[in-house]
Amino acid sequence: MLAPGFCLSTAGVFALVRVKAPGGTWEFITRQASSASTPLAIVLGLLLLSLSFIVGYISRELAFWVIGTLSRYSGYAPPDAAAMLHHLKFVYEADRVDDFLLRHPDLKHWLNSSSASEDSGAGGGHKADWGFRSFKYCKKELRRVNPEAVVDETEMEINMLASFLIPPLVFTVDIIWALGAPVALTIGLCLTATAMCLGIVKSLVRLRKGERYEALESLANFTLQASTALSPPTQPVPSAT
Repeated sequence: MLAPGFCLSTAGVFALVRVKAPGGTWEFITRQASSASTPLAIVLGLLLLSLSFIVGYISRELAFWVIGTLSRYSGYAPPDAAAMLHHLKFVYEADRVDDFLLRHPDLKHWLNSSSASEDSGAGGGHKADWGFRSFKYCKKELRRVNPEAVVDETEMEINMLASFLIPPLVFTVDIIWALGAPVALTIGLCLTATAMCLGIVKSLVRLRKGERYEALESLANFTLQASTALSPPTQPVPSAT
Protein backbone atom coordinates (compact mmCIF):
# COMPACT_ATOMS: atom_id res chain seq x y z
CA MET A 1 0.00 0.00 0.00
CA LEU A 2 2.90 2.35 0.67
CA ALA A 3 4.16 2.67 -2.92
CA PRO A 4 0.73 3.41 -4.51
CA GLY A 5 -0.06 5.73 -1.61
CA PHE A 6 3.21 7.58 -2.16
CA CYS A 7 2.40 7.95 -5.85
CA LEU A 8 -1.06 9.32 -5.08
CA SER A 9 0.25 11.64 -2.37
CA THR A 10 2.93 12.97 -4.72
CA ALA A 11 0.32 13.56 -7.41
CA GLY A 12 -1.84 15.42 -4.89
CA VAL A 13 1.07 17.57 -3.73
CA PHE A 14 1.93 18.35 -7.34
CA ALA A 15 -1.66 19.42 -8.01
CA LEU A 16 -1.67 21.70 -4.95
CA VAL A 17 1.64 23.25 -5.96
CA ARG A 18 0.36 23.85 -9.47
CA VAL A 19 -2.65 25.68 -8.04
CA LYS A 20 -0.31 27.70 -5.80
CA ALA A 21 2.17 28.52 -8.58
CA PRO A 22 0.51 27.85 -11.95
CA GLY A 23 3.20 29.66 -13.92
CA GLY A 24 6.30 27.94 -12.57
CA THR A 25 5.58 24.69 -10.79
CA TRP A 26 9.07 23.20 -10.92
CA GLU A 27 10.71 26.50 -10.01
CA PHE A 28 8.45 26.80 -6.97
CA ILE A 29 9.24 23.24 -5.84
CA THR A 30 12.99 23.75 -6.29
CA ARG A 31 12.95 27.05 -4.41
CA GLN A 32 10.98 25.68 -1.48
CA ALA A 33 13.10 22.52 -1.27
CA SER A 34 16.37 24.45 -1.26
CA SER A 35 15.18 26.80 1.49
CA ALA A 36 13.95 24.01 3.83
CA SER A 37 16.21 23.06 6.73
CA THR A 38 17.29 19.46 7.29
CA PRO A 39 15.06 18.84 10.38
CA LEU A 40 12.07 20.30 8.55
CA ALA A 41 12.80 18.14 5.51
CA ILE A 42 12.93 15.04 7.73
CA VAL A 43 9.63 15.92 9.39
CA LEU A 44 7.99 16.58 6.03
CA GLY A 45 9.34 13.28 4.70
CA LEU A 46 7.89 11.37 7.66
CA LEU A 47 4.57 13.14 7.22
CA LEU A 48 4.57 12.22 3.54
CA LEU A 49 5.25 8.57 4.38
CA SER A 50 2.41 8.54 6.91
CA LEU A 51 0.09 10.20 4.43
CA SER A 52 1.16 7.71 1.78
CA PHE A 53 0.14 4.77 3.97
CA ILE A 54 -3.28 6.30 4.69
CA VAL A 55 -3.90 7.24 1.07
CA GLY A 56 -2.74 3.80 -0.09
CA TYR A 57 -5.12 2.09 2.32
CA ILE A 58 -8.04 4.24 1.16
CA SER A 59 -7.12 3.56 -2.47
CA ARG A 60 -7.08 -0.19 -1.86
CA GLU A 61 -10.44 -0.11 -0.06
CA LEU A 62 -11.93 1.91 -2.91
CA ALA A 63 -10.67 -0.69 -5.37
CA PHE A 64 -12.20 -3.48 -3.27
CA TRP A 65 -15.49 -1.57 -3.29
CA VAL A 66 -15.35 -1.47 -7.09
CA ILE A 67 -14.66 -5.22 -7.24
CA GLY A 68 -17.40 -5.89 -4.70
CA THR A 69 -19.86 -3.90 -6.78
CA LEU A 70 -18.89 -5.79 -9.92
CA SER A 71 -19.26 -9.11 -8.11
CA ARG A 72 -23.02 -8.60 -8.06
CA TYR A 73 -22.97 -9.55 -11.73
CA SER A 74 -22.52 -13.21 -12.59
CA GLY A 75 -19.55 -12.76 -14.90
CA TYR A 76 -17.49 -11.05 -12.18
CA ALA A 77 -18.68 -12.90 -9.07
CA PRO A 78 -16.38 -15.37 -7.30
CA PRO A 79 -17.66 -18.97 -7.18
CA ASP A 80 -20.49 -19.58 -4.75
CA ALA A 81 -20.94 -22.71 -2.65
CA ALA A 82 -22.68 -24.63 -5.44
CA ALA A 83 -19.90 -23.83 -7.92
CA MET A 84 -17.23 -24.86 -5.41
CA LEU A 85 -18.97 -28.18 -4.77
CA HIS A 86 -19.34 -28.77 -8.51
CA HIS A 87 -15.61 -28.07 -8.97
CA LEU A 88 -14.79 -30.50 -6.18
CA LYS A 89 -16.83 -33.26 -7.80
CA PHE A 90 -15.24 -32.49 -11.17
CA VAL A 91 -11.68 -32.84 -9.83
CA TYR A 92 -12.16 -35.87 -7.55
CA GLU A 93 -14.11 -39.09 -7.73
CA ALA A 94 -17.41 -39.27 -5.87
CA ASP A 95 -16.18 -41.57 -3.09
CA ARG A 96 -13.16 -39.34 -2.43
CA VAL A 97 -15.38 -36.26 -2.29
CA ASP A 98 -17.60 -38.04 0.25
CA ASP A 99 -14.54 -39.05 2.28
CA PHE A 100 -13.23 -35.47 2.27
CA LEU A 101 -16.53 -33.87 3.27
CA LEU A 102 -17.10 -36.52 5.95
CA ARG A 103 -13.98 -35.23 7.69
CA HIS A 104 -15.15 -31.60 7.42
CA PRO A 105 -18.86 -31.57 8.39
CA ASP A 106 -19.11 -27.78 8.62
CA LEU A 107 -17.71 -27.41 5.12
CA LYS A 108 -20.09 -30.10 3.87
CA HIS A 109 -23.05 -28.23 5.36
CA TRP A 110 -22.05 -24.91 3.82
CA LEU A 111 -21.27 -26.33 0.37
CA ASN A 112 -24.61 -28.15 0.27
CA SER A 113 -26.66 -25.36 1.80
CA SER A 114 -29.44 -24.00 -0.38
CA SER A 115 -30.80 -21.56 2.20
CA ALA A 116 -30.19 -17.84 1.98
CA SER A 117 -27.15 -16.54 3.82
CA GLU A 118 -26.06 -13.14 4.99
CA ASP A 119 -25.76 -10.70 2.13
CA SER A 120 -23.65 -8.11 3.89
CA GLY A 121 -20.10 -7.12 3.09
CA ALA A 122 -17.34 -9.19 4.64
CA GLY A 123 -14.38 -6.91 4.02
CA GLY A 124 -12.15 -6.78 0.99
CA GLY A 125 -15.14 -6.52 -1.34
CA HIS A 126 -16.36 -10.02 -0.39
CA LYS A 127 -19.99 -10.95 0.15
CA ALA A 128 -20.68 -13.03 3.25
CA ASP A 129 -22.37 -15.93 1.48
CA TRP A 130 -21.85 -19.67 1.92
CA GLY A 131 -19.10 -19.69 -0.68
CA PHE A 132 -17.13 -17.09 1.27
CA ARG A 133 -17.64 -19.00 4.53
CA SER A 134 -16.41 -22.18 2.86
CA PHE A 135 -13.36 -20.34 1.52
CA LYS A 136 -12.52 -18.89 4.95
CA TYR A 137 -12.94 -22.34 6.50
CA CYS A 138 -10.49 -23.85 4.00
CA LYS A 139 -7.92 -21.14 4.71
CA LYS A 140 -8.30 -21.54 8.47
CA GLU A 141 -7.92 -25.31 8.30
CA LEU A 142 -4.91 -25.08 6.00
CA ARG A 143 -3.19 -22.70 8.43
CA ARG A 144 -3.78 -25.24 11.18
CA VAL A 145 -2.77 -28.45 9.42
CA ASN A 146 -0.62 -27.39 6.47
CA PRO A 147 0.51 -23.73 6.58
CA GLU A 148 2.68 -24.12 3.47
CA ALA A 149 -0.41 -24.66 1.32
CA VAL A 150 -2.26 -21.51 2.41
CA VAL A 151 -3.09 -19.17 -0.49
CA ASP A 152 -1.38 -16.16 1.13
CA GLU A 153 0.65 -15.41 -2.01
CA THR A 154 -2.52 -15.06 -4.06
CA GLU A 155 -4.02 -12.80 -1.40
CA MET A 156 -0.89 -10.64 -1.41
CA GLU A 157 -1.08 -10.33 -5.19
CA ILE A 158 -4.73 -9.31 -4.93
CA ASN A 159 -3.92 -6.63 -2.35
CA MET A 160 -1.06 -5.31 -4.48
CA LEU A 161 -3.15 -5.12 -7.65
CA ALA A 162 -6.03 -3.48 -5.80
CA SER A 163 -3.67 -0.79 -4.48
CA PHE A 164 -2.60 0.07 -8.04
CA LEU A 165 -6.11 0.43 -9.50
CA ILE A 166 -6.60 4.14 -8.71
CA PRO A 167 -3.09 5.67 -9.30
CA PRO A 168 -3.18 5.44 -13.14
CA LEU A 169 -6.35 7.53 -13.24
CA VAL A 170 -4.97 10.19 -10.89
CA PHE A 171 -1.62 10.37 -12.69
CA THR A 172 -3.36 10.70 -16.04
CA VAL A 173 -5.32 13.71 -14.79
CA ASP A 174 -2.13 15.23 -13.36
CA ILE A 175 -0.20 14.74 -16.60
CA ILE A 176 -2.95 16.17 -18.78
CA TRP A 177 -3.27 19.15 -16.46
CA ALA A 178 0.47 19.75 -16.20
CA LEU A 179 1.20 19.46 -19.93
CA GLY A 180 -1.90 21.22 -21.17
CA ALA A 181 -2.08 18.30 -23.58
CA PRO A 182 -3.85 18.67 -26.92
CA VAL A 183 -7.04 16.73 -27.58
CA ALA A 184 -5.35 13.83 -29.39
CA LEU A 185 -2.80 13.30 -26.59
CA THR A 186 -5.50 13.65 -23.95
CA ILE A 187 -7.60 10.96 -25.62
CA GLY A 188 -4.57 8.70 -25.93
CA LEU A 189 -3.64 9.11 -22.26
CA CYS A 190 -7.22 8.49 -21.15
CA LEU A 191 -7.46 5.34 -23.26
CA THR A 192 -4.13 4.09 -21.87
CA ALA A 193 -5.21 4.67 -18.27
CA THR A 194 -8.56 3.03 -18.92
CA ALA A 195 -6.88 -0.02 -20.48
CA MET A 196 -4.54 -0.32 -17.49
CA CYS A 197 -7.42 -0.16 -15.02
CA LEU A 198 -9.48 -2.67 -16.99
CA GLY A 199 -6.51 -5.02 -17.06
CA ILE A 200 -6.10 -4.72 -13.29
CA VAL A 201 -9.83 -5.34 -12.74
CA LYS A 202 -9.72 -8.40 -15.01
CA SER A 203 -6.75 -9.80 -13.09
CA LEU A 204 -8.44 -9.14 -9.75
CA VAL A 205 -11.60 -10.94 -10.84
CA ARG A 206 -9.54 -13.90 -12.12
CA LEU A 207 -7.52 -14.14 -8.89
CA ARG A 208 -10.63 -13.79 -6.74
CA LYS A 209 -12.19 -16.74 -8.54
CA GLY A 210 -9.03 -18.84 -8.50
CA GLU A 211 -8.17 -18.39 -4.81
CA ARG A 212 -11.36 -20.13 -3.69
CA TYR A 213 -10.79 -23.15 -5.90
CA GLU A 214 -7.12 -23.23 -4.91
CA ALA A 215 -7.90 -23.21 -1.17
CA LEU A 216 -10.56 -25.90 -1.58
CA GLU A 217 -8.28 -28.16 -3.63
CA SER A 218 -5.34 -27.67 -1.27
CA LEU A 219 -7.41 -28.71 1.74
CA ALA A 220 -8.91 -31.65 -0.15
CA ASN A 221 -5.50 -32.87 -1.29
CA PHE A 222 -4.02 -32.69 2.20
CA THR A 223 -7.05 -34.35 3.82
CA LEU A 224 -7.21 -37.19 1.32
CA GLN A 225 -3.46 -37.80 1.44
CA ALA A 226 -3.54 -37.84 5.24
CA SER A 227 -6.50 -40.22 5.31
CA THR A 228 -4.71 -42.55 2.88
CA ALA A 229 -1.56 -42.52 5.01
CA LEU A 230 -3.54 -43.29 8.16
CA SER A 231 -5.56 -46.11 6.60
CA PRO A 232 -4.35 -49.58 7.68
CA PRO A 233 -2.79 -51.63 4.90
CA THR A 234 -4.99 -54.21 3.29
CA GLN A 235 -4.21 -57.67 4.59
CA PRO A 236 -3.75 -60.29 1.88
CA VAL A 237 -6.36 -63.02 1.81
CA PRO A 238 -4.70 -66.41 2.55
CA SER A 239 -5.00 -68.82 -0.29
CA ALA A 240 -6.96 -72.03 0.24
CA THR A 241 -4.83 -75.15 0.58
